[in-house]
Amino acid sequence: MNHTLFASIDEMLAPETLSELEGRPVKYVHCRPFNTQLSRSGSSLLVIETTDGQAPRHYILKRVSLECDWIMRVTEDCQCRSVTLWQSGLLDRLQPTIEHGIIACARDGAGWAVLMRNMTAALLPVDQPLSTTDNKRLLDGIAAMHATYWNATELANPALGLCSLPGAFRSLSPETVRKELASDSVSAHNLVEGWELLFTEVEPEVADILHRLIANPQPLCDALARYPQTLMHGDLQLSNLGLDRTQPSGVVILDWQLAAIAPPTLDLYWYVGKEENPDAARSSIEYYRQQLAYHLGQRFDEGEWRSMLELGRLAHLMRCGGWLAFQAIRDPSEEVRTTAQAHLPHLLESVRTTAKWL
Repeated sequence: MNHTLFASIDEMLAPETLSELEGRPVKYVHCRPFNTQLSRSGSSLLVIETTDGQAPRHYILKRVSLECDWIMRVTEDCQCRSVTLWQSGLLDRLQPTIEHGIIACARDGAGWAVLMRNMTAALLPVDQPLSTTDNKRLLDGIAAMHATYWNATELANPALGLCSLPGAFRSLSPETVRKELASDSVSAHNLVEGWELLFTEVEPEVADILHRLIANPQPLCDALARYPQTLMHGDLQLSNLGLDRTQPSGVVILDWQLAAIAPPTLDLYWYVGKEENPDAARSSIEYYRQQLAYHLGQRFDEGEWRSMLELGRLAHLMRCGGWLAFQAIRDPSEEVRTTAQAHLPHLLESVRTTAKWL
């Protein structure tokens, strides 16, 4: 079902509009800043409180624009993907156990505003390890999401404005970071330094392949296009994921700004990057494979899976190689260095193993 995009925030947050959305007479609407470190791209967040005179309800309002959000700029998100996916009704196809949180969207001058249920209680702590049970629950939800959109022709609709894979790969490239992030940004300097460190630490043959792919990622994109495609969330980090404990298998997946069409292993490797050691990552990858095969049934092809996994590793290196190299060599935390040092060689293996397909 297609959804209506409100013409302004005022129209969307009017008591009569929220009364219809909530199914109760809303008398008052209050807004206040939402103090959080979760938004790093330049978007702003507000808490919206509604009341019928007695019981309050709370929402989160996210305001985004090309002017303020550097990720939107570098990925050419001229239509706001979170909005177009919601407006088209594609997010409605998610299984009932998966919550995307969006209840309404509006234009906001030259930008957009996304009104979401307040899911902060469901979000997972980013500074604590996941339990095995919670990790499997998230992986099953991710596999179910990917199976839902497996080779879905609707994803090719240009009106959705999904992120191109070249855009995703270039979003954290040295050239992009130098151009888009403030010169006094510590993160920007660390990322650029990380790429430079990576190129000096690897063998010349590997460095040459990476240099060429960063300059022109199209050969990797062409190789990925030969395999089944699905809706890639694009940013499956813990700050965008949660668990609805009121449901037996409820999973929360927020922030669809980097959504793209790609094989599922790009999302998978972005998610397992949180694992503290390669053995844990391998266990997560195998569990995901089992769950994806379960959800796809006869559509799952084991032969294609191995190739997608190798290409997914290389794609992940293309997106986060600079960060991992900096963490492995320069990070002040010994724990962070140890984790990155364990992950980086595994990703670098993919440069040689997949070079024959590019």
